[in-house]
Amino acid sequence: MRRLTILAGCLLTLFAFQTVRAQPTTPPSQVERVLNQLAVDALWSAADDAFHVGEYHTVVLLDLTTTRLDPQFIQAYLDSAYLLWSSNQHQQAVAVYLRAAEANPTNAEIWEELGNYFLINRRDYPRAIQAYTEGRKRPHEGYQIEKSLAHAYEKGGMLQEAFDIWSELHRLHPEDGVVTVNYQHLLELLSTKV
Repeated sequence: MRRLTILAGCLLTLFAFQTVRAQPTTPPSQVERVLNQLAVDALWSAADDAFHVGEYHTVVLLDLTTTRLDPQFIQAYLDSAYLLWSSNQHQQAVAVYLRAAEANPTNAEIWEELGNYFLINRRDYPRAIQAYTEGRKRPHEGYQIEKSLAHAYEKGGMLQEAFDIWSELHRLHPEDGVVTVNYQHLLELLSTKV
């Protein structure tokens, strides 16, 4: 019931926008921003309600509607993509990731999530490498993308490329135990490969 109330409020808000915008005393851009944010909040809340009762198809529809109103709402894209691929709708999930990346060209997180999808879920190492490489080109905190890229290279049989990344990370972060273990592991693999 709460969801219906929220959705009704969202529709009323959008309708009110048409009425209020006609009034010359209110700047349209300010009204549009406020009403748009109210609609986004209502849709996001309704999606959360749907998620908690297991209506995942509804969540995807609401989240994707949310992204039409706010193309920078990255979590809505990521949630939708996850729900799509976890329900075996892989092409649609990839399309959502790519739409998110197009709408948010400087965001590394989207590419990292797409890389994780290809690396872990699909075991498609070349496409994981492509996604992580795109993510690396964008500003990001930490070095998880680099670690994941190194794993994708290793899983894809590109041991030298994996070693190069672990070597650089080991140089920059010698205190990181995960980096050290993987650096030593690749060093050993390459030395026995000869």
